[in-house]
Amino acid sequence: MILVAGGTGFVGGAVVRELRRRGLAVAVLTRGAKRAASRLESLGVDLREGDVRDAASLEPA
Repeated sequence: MILVAGGTGFVGGAVVRELRRRGLAVAVLTRGAKRAASRLESLGVDLREGDVRDAASLEPA
């Protein structure tokens, strides 16, 4: 499993799509899972809620 921070952005989204195209398992770290879900569900990624600016939120991710 590869965790991608910024996977909802332009560059991160391209990275996520390429990783999935290669058949790799991907999790995307997002501040708002509900908002990101609509864009990422079709790619078959695992959404993890957290913020890179908050270390405590990264532990569960």
